[in-house]
Amino acid sequence: MQHKNSDKVEVLKTEFAQGFKLANTSLHEIVHLSLEQKGIVPAHALNVNVVFYVIKGEGNLTVENDTYIAKTGDVLEVTANLQRSWINKSLTTLELLVIKQNPA
Repeated sequence: MQHKNSDKVEVLKTEFAQGFKLANTSLHEIVHLSLEQKGIVPAHALNVNVVFYVIKGEGNLTVENDTYIAKTGDVLEVTANLQRSWINKSLTTLELLVIKQNPA
């Protein structure tokens, strides 16, 4: 099945961050996040496992009390029900592909 760019749905909009749901399949929800300098995704927990792929840029992913510096090409996995947040402290845009595992 094809999911066209024209079908994307905005799921996050702040002064420095924007997110679009690109697709929702039987197994995954796919989201593209873009964080400008100073952009953040506030701390939150989801009831599903999430994988992040850093398309470009660098940012800090905090999971509970641990912080990871993520750079272009890195893949990070966050287990369900853990608090996570993102912040872009770099001078360039941070772009992420977010793959959320849909509940069984």
